[in-house]
Amino acid sequence: MRKPLIGAVAGLGAVLAFAGVALADFTQTADVAFTRPKAGTSTGIRASLVANDPAVVQPKGASNVVVNFPKGTKFNTKAPPVCTNAQAPQIQQTDGAICRKALIGTGSATANVKPTLANDVNLSIKAYNGQNKIYFYLVPQPGVPSNPLVLTAVVKGNRLTTTVPQLQPVPGQFVVLTSFVLNTKAISKSGKAFLTTPKTCNGKWTTTSNFTYTDGSTQSVQFTQPCKK
Repeated sequence: MRKPLIGAVAGLGAVLAFAGVALADFTQTADVAFTRPKAGTSTGIRASLVANDPAVVQPKGASNVVVNFPKGTKFNTKAPPVCTNAQAPQIQQTDGAICRKALIGTGSATANVKPTLANDVNLSIKAYNGQNKIYFYLVPQPGVPSNPLVLTAVVKGNRLTTTVPQLQPVPGQFVVLTSFVLNTKAISKSGKAFLTTPKTCNGKWTTTSNFTYTDGSTQSVQFTQPCKK
């Protein structure tokens, strides 16, 4: 029986959960932006989150991640095809086939599994639209003794929230997601968009990603992009 290694990767979020605290050698980025930076426009998301701490074997993992898009951002999960609450539990068993029509984006991730494994584990990501949710389906690279994992981001207003369970493949040893790269599509149907940028633009928009870690510490990372009316 394969160990649920990627279960421990639950440091996602996401869209997304990343490791780390603000130490001297620790760096963390959360570059989250719209693919179409024009006011009141249907858009996709381009996200690149990377954590690194060369001073330690493994950074800390997050227990909760909240991504706050600029005020006025609107999600409409009823616009694209939906992976229903009844279908979502079968994503892993069907390798995503049951929700293939609800696919809204793809990407890749890297997990630090040291010292359980000497090398990092690469994973592919598929994002599916749900009922006020986004499901992230992570599949490890071939040859890794682990099962795929589905993580859920809750959509509310302009915010995506992912609660991250602290899991261990081996007692006392954890797995931490150190990079998460995702691109979603700009999707519209019958004049309704899955994601719409704010109606106003004062030259720039800022997205703030708030991380809460397993030790109780917190960190906020902002990313600003130019916008146009």
